[in-house]
Amino acid sequence: MPAEKILIVEDDALISANLEQVLTSLGYIALPPVSSGEEAMQQAISLQPDVILMDIQLAGRMNGIQAAEKIHEVSDIPVIYTTAYADDERLRHAELTGPYGYLVKPVQNRELNATLRMAIYKHSLDRLLKESEARYRALFEQAAEAIVLFDAGTKKILEVNPAFLQLFGYRKDEVSRLSFYDIVADGPNFADNCCDKILAGQSCVLGEQRYRTKNRDILYVEVSSSRIPVMGKDAIFSVIAHDISERKRAENALFIANKKLNLLSSITRHDILNNLTVLLGYLCLIRRKNTDPSLEEYLQRSYGAADLIQKHIEFTKTYQNLGEKVPSWQNVGTIISGLPGNEIPVRADLNNLEIYADPLLGKVFYNLYDNSLRHGKQASEIRVSYALIPDGLFLIWEDNGTGVPEDMKEEIFERGVGKNTGMGLFLVRDILSITDITIAETGDEGSGARFEMRVPKEAFRFLKGL
Repeated sequence: MPAEKILIVEDDALISANLEQVLTSLGYIALPPVSSGEEAMQQAISLQPDVILMDIQLAGRMNGIQAAEKIHEVSDIPVIYTTAYADDERLRHAELTGPYGYLVKPVQNRELNATLRMAIYKHSLDRLLKESEARYRALFEQAAEAIVLFDAGTKKILEVNPAFLQLFGYRKDEVSRLSFYDIVADGPNFADNCCDKILAGQSCVLGEQRYRTKNRDILYVEVSSSRIPVMGKDAIFSVIAHDISERKRAENALFIANKKLNLLSSITRHDILNNLTVLLGYLCLIRRKNTDPSLEEYLQRSYGAADLIQKHIEFTKTYQNLGEKVPSWQNVGTIISGLPGNEIPVRADLNNLEIYADPLLGKVFYNLYDNSLRHGKQASEIRVSYALIPDGLFLIWEDNGTGVPEDMKEEIFERGVGKNTGMGLFLVRDILSITDITIAETGDEGSGARFEMRVPKEAFRFLKGL
């Protein structure tokens, strides 16, 4: 490591020469000494020393303290003052320039070396701190999200970034009068609950919240926060708010559109079922009055077509509700226990397994049961189990029926495939896909059907203590 360069600013030639000799003996590079504040400024800029040893009382128009002030306007070179005087007034004046040390003449060699080492070390830390602060300041100022810093005790807002000013409509000089309560739209109790959550953990995601602008408009934002500890004081809270107002408006518009479409669908479905009831009534009357046996087959087919139409209409009612409600945690064992089970017994080994899925999850297992009942033929048992895998879990439904032919394993999940409505397994796959659960048939033909539902690791859990 190269030796540090020291600039001596001293108007006493004898003291200057002695300091130069001592510095050299201690392993430093003593730059050519100067005797005035003006020279000190010039040499500091041109030579860029690591430390300046500055005599406070200099000859000329500028003393050492004034010279240090001028140097610090263009450079952050650390200054150590040397003086024969140590009065309080002089010390107070010197402290305003942020010196890295204060040596009283005559300077002792050991004290000089210790002060230099500490000044060089402290300055290196200060430089790292300034660089870090500059980086974080740039992130703070240039962030696209609104950032708010406020006092944990008083809730008074301490600082905001330009994105906050633009999003909330405040001027910078207005922020000092604001508190966290002024920007939270749902009242002080809600704001206090948010602060309690921040205190409970070093950082947390508060989720979607409603904030209020200067013009009293409501902003929908996604909020994350953290607690910044401060020694001997109340902590500072930081809140980062990402504006999702446009997304919320789009969601509301989509909700209204879906509501209208569902209403139209419901009315249409009701009218079709009413007309279907009339059709079935006429078919019944025709059958009673029919005396021609050759027409019976056509009547039976008509009944079959009407029954199929009714099942399709009922399916549209179920499919209409898909994804309408928020997914939730559901106990698979509880759902399985609600299946009929009187024709084929169902054995479940699930250890209080819950999965995160659409509220229509019950339809998944009902349709799987119906599939085993209709297509398993000689199936006499259904088993539901699970197997852990590195990235999640397999939820397995298997029967001991005839199984699924190899060329039909993917096709059975398509709409319209099957002997009944052809909608059952199609609906199963769509319901599961809401929360990224996939399903595949992996059994061997002749040994029974086996459906493996792959559940992501964040979408399953086991309840304890039940």
